[in-house]
Amino acid sequence: MDPILLINNYSQLLKNKKSKELKDVLNQSLAANFDDITYDSKIAGELARVFLGYNAQQLYAILVLGKGEFNATTAKTMKYFIAQFVSFKVEAKNTLRLVDFSNPNEISFEAYQKRVEMYLKNCNQFIDEQLDAGTMVQYFEVNIHNFKKNAKNKCVLGLYNETEKNNKNRIDLVTINDAYMDVTRPVPPFKPSF
Repeated sequence: MDPILLINNYSQLLKNKKSKELKDVLNQSLAANFDDITYDSKIAGELARVFLGYNAQQLYAILVLGKGEFNATTAKTMKYFIAQFVSFKVEAKNTLRLVDFSNPNEISFEAYQKRVEMYLKNCNQFIDEQLDAGTMVQYFEVNIHNFKKNAKNKCVLGLYNETEKNNKNRIDLVTINDAYMDVTRPVPPFKPSF
């Protein structure tokens, strides 16, 4: 599947403010499975990007490793992985290891569960607000260490509120493997860092 076509299709949905189509694919618990990811250790410690893509009423995640613009030309040389977002049920209990609080990338099961529940509850309102403001996320900058080598990595969409004082939700992408990994930067609303 052509990753550039998927990304361009998603961008067209945003440009045309197709909220019904976005809500149809986003208004459920969604997870993209990236199994057995491998990457060269020389990019470890850098950021990767997870672009959102769309085709035939399906949402996709495109994990791109390396810096630089990702386009039709660079896609021939840059390493990337494509996964379709599928509906899934949030695990009822924490079955993973305890949080390693020395690792700033990890969050607790409770924080993860709260983000997914907030996403399910507020997704439609969030989409409308972001489309009106022109700030609907196109991709996430992600710490490459969120993805464990040769492991089952599941990326799950969520929402969270940075401060309890405002009602502004921010979209989030939590990576689940042997822990709940969460160091992401949605673009927009943030500007790209590379």
